[in-house]
Amino acid sequence: MPDEEILALFDIRSENAIKVMERKYHNYCWKVASNILNCSEDIEECLNDTWFVAWNQIPPVKPRCLSLYLGKIVKNISLNKYDFLHAEKRNCELLDIFTELDELCTEDTVEKKIEDEILLKSIEDFLDKQKSLERIYFIRRYWYGDSLKVISSEYYVSQNKLKVILFRMRKKLRAYLEQEDVVI
Repeated sequence: MPDEEILALFDIRSENAIKVMERKYHNYCWKVASNILNCSEDIEECLNDTWFVAWNQIPPVKPRCLSLYLGKIVKNISLNKYDFLHAEKRNCELLDIFTELDELCTEDTVEKKIEDEILLKSIEDFLDKQKSLERIYFIRRYWYGDSLKVISSEYYVSQNKLKVILFRMRKKLRAYLEQEDVVI
């Protein structure tokens, strides 16, 4: 069922909207959550919370892309669950992923929504100008949280080469954001 029809079901508050949405996006959301959490029960709990949040937010929220909207929700819920479960002990691989992006940020990151939207738009513009595979590597690593091993095996590239590509992309992104006068 197309996203527009699913959103129309939400508009009329049909409970069938959740069933259809879950059927269509369960595997996608499971993948996003499983890159953060290891326990299937925790993942399933995050998915249920995702459906609940979507039900409560749509309408009035009208997502342009339902898959990205759900991906963002499940990612945030999964990260919160991860923080709760690992308050004292940290998963080094997950921390490594976010540490790689930390070099772009400073302690005084602007939290205003409008500036966040400008930053997001600038990152999207930057990624649009990159080679297709490099863009895929970047999104798989930093949006989906895929490990270097998974990405390298799926795209037949060595992990070392992938590390270099991602390092250079982060460096180019930083320069691009500075050129665009975007506060990071």
